[in-house]
This record gives sequence, C-alpha cells and structure tokens, in this order.
Amino acid sequence: MRIAVVGLGDIARKAYLPVLATDPTLEPVFVTRNATVREELSRAWRVSETHERLDDALTAGVDAAFVHAATNAHSTLVSTLIGAGVPTLVDKPLADSYDEAARLVELADRRRVGLMVGFNRRHAPAYREVAEWPDRDVVLLHKHRHDLPDV
Repeated sequence: MRIAVVGLGDIARKAYLPVLATDPTLEPVFVTRNATVREELSRAWRVSETHERLDDALTAGVDAAFVHAATNAHSTLVSTLIGAGVPTLVDKPLADSYDEAARLVELADRRRVGLMVGFNRRHAPAYREVAEWPDRDVVLLHKHRHDLPDV
C-alpha cells in the first residue's frame, strides 16, 4: 500500500515514520516542499519516492495519505486528497475553524472517502492508563515541548 506522508516535521518524524517506514506492507511516499528534508529523510528511512508537490504524488498514485503539515495548510491538502478519492488521516486539529472542519467532513462524507483526525498520543501507555482511572476527569495533563521551531 502506497501511503503519502505529507509534511515531514516533528510529529511525522517521532510518531509516524518509525511505524510507516518499517512496515514491509507499506510504501511511504514523502511529500514536502523542503528539498533538504526530502533528501535527508528519504535517505534515512530508505524511501525511494519523494515529491515537492501533492499533485505530483497523486499523479504517481497513492492509496492513502497522512497529513502532518501545519494546521493552516490542512484545509487545502485534505480537500485535494478527498477530492482525489484518497482516504486521509490528518493530525489534529482538522482545520482552523469549526466551519472549515465541518466542510471537510461533509466533503469526505459526500465523496464517500475515509477521513480521520489523529492524535499521536492516544495509544501511548501512560495516556491509556489515565483513561481507565475512575477520577480521570479531574486529572490535568501538561505537555512540555522543548527546542522546537517557533517556540
């Protein structure tokens, strides 16, 4: 199965590439505008096919897509993928606004194309354990991110 990985930032590198690029049944296809990132990550993960533009990846053919780009790019990317009939997982949030998210969901529904919003920590052992606590609604979790761009 050919999977377009659109956007190759921090979340893609930490949470998704270690799974996607090591499963022998999957063939990742990297899509990013950054030529240096395309070259470095395709070499590191032994991915032979990369594209600068999503349209080029769609022309080459993909079976599904994971969108890990910046939130402000989600709407355009997801619309393009759904319009092409490609089942898509997009990192949270789906869009910058409720109205835009609703439009994307309606588009996927109308086109009968799978659309899923992902949260990469949902299955992490510590998060799963907290979900089982009877008093989980009074737990406050903080996420601390260090040394990232724009922080």
